[in-house]
Amino acid sequence: MVLPAMLAGYLFLLIFRPYEFWPILGTLRIERVYMLAFMAVAFLTPNKRFISSPVNYAVAGFCMALLVSGLGAYNGEAAYKLIENYLKFIIFYVMVILSVRNERDFRFILFAFIAIMGVYVGKSMWEFFLHDRYVYRMGIKRLVGVDITYGSPNAFAASICYSLPLLWALLRSQLGTKWLRRGLWAYGGMALVAILFTGSRSGMVTAILFFLLVLLGSSRKFIGIFVMLAGFVVSWDFMPDYLKERFLSTFGYGDVTGGAVESAEGRMEGFKQGMLLFKENPLIGFGPANFPFGWPGEEVGHNAHNIYGQLAGELGLAGILSFGSLLLIIYLTTRRIQKRFPKVMHALALQAAEDGIVQKERAHSSAAQSSVSKSSTLSRKYRMKGEPPASRKDDDTEPEHDRSREHSVSPKQREYALHDEAADGQRHAPRYRMKGQGQGEQALADDAATSEVAGNLRGTAATVTVSKDRRKKRKPLGAPLVAMQHLGLYPLVARAITQTIILMLFKGWADHNLYRYSWLWLAALTILTAHFFTQEVRRYARS
Repeated sequence: MVLPAMLAGYLFLLIFRPYEFWPILGTLRIERVYMLAFMAVAFLTPNKRFISSPVNYAVAGFCMALLVSGLGAYNGEAAYKLIENYLKFIIFYVMVILSVRNERDFRFILFAFIAIMGVYVGKSMWEFFLHDRYVYRMGIKRLVGVDITYGSPNAFAASICYSLPLLWALLRSQLGTKWLRRGLWAYGGMALVAILFTGSRSGMVTAILFFLLVLLGSSRKFIGIFVMLAGFVVSWDFMPDYLKERFLSTFGYGDVTGGAVESAEGRMEGFKQGMLLFKENPLIGFGPANFPFGWPGEEVGHNAHNIYGQLAGELGLAGILSFGSLLLIIYLTTRRIQKRFPKVMHALALQAAEDGIVQKERAHSSAAQSSVSKSSTLSRKYRMKGEPPASRKDDDTEPEHDRSREHSVSPKQREYALHDEAADGQRHAPRYRMKGQGQGEQALADDAATSEVAGNLRGTAATVTVSKDRRKKRKPLGAPLVAMQHLGLYPLVARAITQTIILMLFKGWADHNLYRYSWLWLAALTILTAHFFTQEVRRYARS
């Protein structure tokens, strides 16, 4: 656990950035010292491995596009600073893949990410509500992050929104203790309050988009709509008036100030300016971090505030193709996990059913053997009193016949046993239920006997839930059920990665988030999710 713990520490430095809040830490260059120590420990740790994946080639391609564009940049100094910072993110990407070596490490780093976000958001809210730390922009007081790099209201709201899909995946997985899950819910409530008080309209709309994505993937859409509307009504009642006006101005209602209109129009101007720069430099663009120098008639203008204009204008066709390839490979990889999961669950359900048949046959055989043994004892007792000998069916040949049934179960007998197991599941086997709904429902419904034994197998979550009256006397789960519990996390994380990319592309219309660490964080999670999912499937297939 040394490497995962150090990775969590580096993730804290990357998100919270304490050296920007406490300047004394910046003079000590704590980030660079920690990174070098982390790399040294990883180098000395035995049994290292770097997972091979197409995502790695896509990341390398985008880095090459960044370097080539930097060589031809209009302002080389600005490009050099950005590339230097981005290479730190590349090191972080590599260290994530090297440090997480098993499923336990994988779960640990997911919970660590949410915990770090909780500390980051909590500290920022503490400074805002108790120490009156804010920025006055667009005519309102706005919550900011404790750092400088991603501390502006819009960037801070974006960071929170990008953590919501992974938070929801962990909540649905039902992993961890009761208090840990309560902590996840607490962070969720705190995150929504923080997004509101940033006054970021794009952040508010992005959060609404996330809830719509969750609603689309839910099997209980009417309940989800009711909960969403109820939560919105309650939030609206407690929301200050200036935040209500800020939110309504997104749709052209309320007191729409000139600054709000200018801010909205600036996003479109950034996109148009990016297209002009792309026409002038179609192959490698104007250069990384050189967008402010491309405005006509201005020595230094403002940033694009639009990821599409920024990508086309700064990196050109090389950046568009490499970045697009990275997103496409991530999507295909996560989609493959979600499509494969129902098939794996189907196979595990069959295995669980077969295990139930064998156990039932063994129980019958043991009961029959005990009955025959008792009958033989009574026969010998009666023969001593002059009674006639017992018939042949009471002798020791029957147990042999019963024992053979354990290994020769006919299809008809198996069908009857499946129905018996489904009817007597409360007494003979722990009940389990699959939460959620997805593409695997129809595949499992095609096999009626399997679905009766497996219970309600639906969707992409594979959580084993034990009834309340049996929690105190929980029996060890069989290998198929344990596999269902372990494998269920991976499709949830895969879906969270896809949802986060959708949120980042949506938020990118009003934000220049092209060089965020979040893209590489998602790429590394994609590799780890696909690797451990395949590894777990193979392990249970061999067993």
